Amino acid sequence: MQVTIGADAEPNLPPSSGNVVYMKGALEVVLARSKTYFGAQGRAEKLTEKVTDDIVNHSNQLSQRGLRVVAAAFGTDPEQMIFGGLFVMRDPPREDVERTIGRLMSAGVRTVMITGDSAKTAVSVARNIGIPVVNEQIGCMVGSQLDSITDYELGEHIKHISVFARATPRHKVRIVSALQAAGDVVAMTGDGVNDAPALRLADIGISMGENATDVSKEAADVVLVNDDLSTILSAIEEGKYMHRVIGWFLSGSFRAFINFWVSNIGKNIFNNIRNFITFQLSTSVAALTLVALSTMLGLPQPLNAMQVLWINILMDGPPAQSLGVEPVDPEVMRQPPRSKSANIITRRVVTRVLVAAALIVTGTMSIYVSEMQDGAVTARDTSM
Repeated sequence: MQVTIGADAEPNLPPSSGNVVYMKGALEVVLARSKTYFGAQGRAEKLTEKVTDDIVNHSNQLSQRGLRVVAAAFGTDPEQMIFGGLFVMRDPPREDVERTIGRLMSAGVRTVMITGDSAKTAVSVARNIGIPVVNEQIGCMVGSQLDSITDYELGEHIKHISVFARATPRHKVRIVSALQAAGDVVAMTGDGVNDAPALRLADIGISMGENATDVSKEAADVVLVNDDLSTILSAIEEGKYMHRVIGWFLSGSFRAFINFWVSNIGKNIFNNIRNFITFQLSTSVAALTLVALSTMLGLPQPLNAMQVLWINILMDGPPAQSLGVEPVDPEVMRQPPRSKSANIITRRVVTRVLVAAALIVTGTMSIYVSEMQDGAVTARDTSM
């Protein structure tokens, strides 16, 4: 960020008729524009290679501790600034983030962090919250690297990247696009104005609720009222709204996003729907098979119209409804993500339906035939 104000606001600057420029941002960017530095004697001194190395080394030591480092400079010429120093901030993740990420990973959810901070800071924070990353060279990519590769190359590397550092809003849009090109359903979480393009581009935009800007809320599809990461985890368990989740705002000012992607609509609801369909199809196939088999064997019909209605409305309905609203099964979250195009009715479901229907038909037909030994079909026979 660069701010220009009146020249008379800084009395220690060299005489100049120009305005005073104040700059803060990434260390490498600020140093590239600085020719001198504000020394211990209170005056500008030449920024030598040794001093530059000392500044960089000190910044790296701070970043490796997970601290956020921001450089600052001032001057009258934007290309010949006076390096002023470093601002160091500690912005720790929330206490429950590491536990929640662990649960997400156990559910087959891959987590990726996107931040504007340095690679060392990002890697340090990622390790603290349980995101798997080896070092800055393996599993981490900075914004300058993103600018130097094509979209195709990004798509090839993105599967192995856990941390994106020095990322700008334009980089976030590229990352979302690359994930979508890989066939993933993407949900982006953000809270600032600069997050709006990525929120709008994502399949599901998720905005923070407490401290988010109105622009991000308007661009998002979902607003998290409590700004709590565990809310997303609960939503995945219940299956309320997401396939793949990208982004979580770790803390109020860190501006680090975590990408979660879950290749399914919601584990519990999908599982309950499948159980509901399996039960309904089993009883329906059994009833149809029973009627068809009796007709082919020349036997009287075992079920009359009222009995069929009774089975469909009272005996099948309530049990099937209860299957559809079962609470979350812990085993469901341990299952790996499935393809977004996965069918509800699979070969395994069909096999379960046919086996269940065969057992029902076998038992019902055996009792029905045994009750007709007297040669007459009575109401008792059909009700057995």
